[in-house]
Amino acid sequence: MAYSSAAKPSQKLAVLTFLFTLVLAFIYTWFIISQSVASDLSILGWLLIIFKIVIEVCALFYGVSFVLIGLTYVFTRPTQEKTNKRVEQKLPTIGVIFLCCNDIDPDAFASIEKLEYEGDLHVFVHDDSVDVAARLMVDDLVDNLRRKKPAMHLEVLRRPVKGGGKSSAVNYVLQETGALYDYFILCDNDSTFLDARTIEKALHYVVDDKIAIVQFRIVGIDSDQYCSANSYLIKCIDAFHVFMKVFSRYGWQPFVGHNAMLRTKPVLDAGGFTPGFFSDDLDMTVRLNLQGYKVAYGSTVVMGEKPPPSYASFRKRSYKWAYGCVQSVRAHLLPVLKSRQFSFAEKQTFLCRGLCLFILFLIF
Repeated sequence: MAYSSAAKPSQKLAVLTFLFTLVLAFIYTWFIISQSVASDLSILGWLLIIFKIVIEVCALFYGVSFVLIGLTYVFTRPTQEKTNKRVEQKLPTIGVIFLCCNDIDPDAFASIEKLEYEGDLHVFVHDDSVDVAARLMVDDLVDNLRRKKPAMHLEVLRRPVKGGGKSSAVNYVLQETGALYDYFILCDNDSTFLDARTIEKALHYVVDDKIAIVQFRIVGIDSDQYCSANSYLIKCIDAFHVFMKVFSRYGWQPFVGHNAMLRTKPVLDAGGFTPGFFSDDLDMTVRLNLQGYKVAYGSTVVMGEKPPPSYASFRKRSYKWAYGCVQSVRAHLLPVLKSRQFSFAEKQTFLCRGLCLFILFLIF
């Protein structure tokens, strides 16, 4: 059985968010201006007032969106996803791309052993490590898994020229191996498989040829070495499900860069990932959307990941998200707003996500 996921999102939440924001923004703007008129402000003073209003209305839009998304998740009854019979007579070939750079997580990598799939399965570990000990650890982990799963094709790749970040690393793997598999699961160094039937479940969402990516549900992985702050970050990872579930029904469904299954041909046809883009996931989502492809949220396909181990790493990641979001908005705002491929709800969600990550940047 397979889930049908190509339907246009409902516009109800987007319209409600717009109306609430419009009314509250009008009341707030009227109050500020009425109070300011009584003061003898210079031109510079009025410019500052206008700037303040614009910034706070943007924050209001995000706040209203955040509240309504939460209420929608809490009060909306779970819907039974429609299913259709699979039409493939032959199981597709699957690739697993596991990325690391001096930071491979042995437990996460070992979880690949859990995977059960009757079709052909290829695992490619792309190692950008420069530390000799880290490279030897990768080789040892791969050899150990190869002994345990002799039927699984395992290979370590190391690109000769580094640069361009994660995007270029993935592009290198796709250039070298993309012809071998129909779909690939993209994993970061701490991506952890929790279900032996991950591939089987993910394939349930791609019966429609317009589904180019299945984004898995991500849950946080705990550790005895974590402090109390990390436990809150684990809850934050789990909370992504709230947004993803609501977006999949009422807005723009993004790919978040990892723990997802991608259809190889559309990604290659799109030219691969954009080197130098920190939010290469949002960039890829938009470029595929403009070509008529969709991202499905595979809420029944669960993978784990670990939160950043320190505040410094958390702040660095937040900065990359925010900077990458600004890159994506700058590159794609006008095409998204003008495109007929995007509904009003999808355009609004795109703006909301961009504003969310920018506010994260300002906070941290």
